[in-house]
Amino acid sequence: MKNYFVNLMAVMSMVGMIACTSSGEDFGDAGEVLEEASLTISPESVNLGKDAGSTATATLTSDSESLSVEVDYSCKSWLKAELNGNVVTVTSLTANEDVNPRTGTVNVYAGLSYNTTVKKLTVVQAENDDIEPTLTVEPATVTLKGAANSVGLVSITSNVSTFSVSVESAAQSWCQATYEGTQVTISSLTANETGSP
Repeated sequence: MKNYFVNLMAVMSMVGMIACTSSGEDFGDAGEVLEEASLTISPESVNLGKDAGSTATATLTSDSESLSVEVDYSCKSWLKAELNGNVVTVTSLTANEDVNPRTGTVNVYAGLSYNTTVKKLTVVQAENDDIEPTLTVEPATVTLKGAANSVGLVSITSNVSTFSVSVESAAQSWCQATYEGTQVTISSLTANETGSP
């Protein structure tokens, strides 16, 4: 009975030690709390040319010698990243076949498993200006009712993601146009009192 009691006390003591060190903080030697590794990326965003094989670099500064990089899954098909010392080199694997720039992300890690810091390097590949922009509007003509605040909608299809709309100067006193996404809203500011369109 005495031996059983001693063994039980030993088990309880071990459980207590485990409970005292499971608060979620990271501890090093002698129980000190370890801070996350420092990490800066300069610059935090780099630009690539439109063609395959275009490169750019960024420099890492950290108090940890354990550094690594990984291209985000969403852009692995066209972007590569390599680390040489504290310099990250990013390379476009393919040409950008779009009239819009495309953006990728490289995850940068500093530190070991217990004090890892993660930051992101943004990579922008230039648009392909050899491709002609296309634009289709549907319907091509919109007829508004004679009352003020009448509204007509137009859908836009384009291979360009950024565009603008404007109203001819002669109609700006009674008509306005705004857009959101791929839809243009045309509205009358005043009623048509002329008796004709």
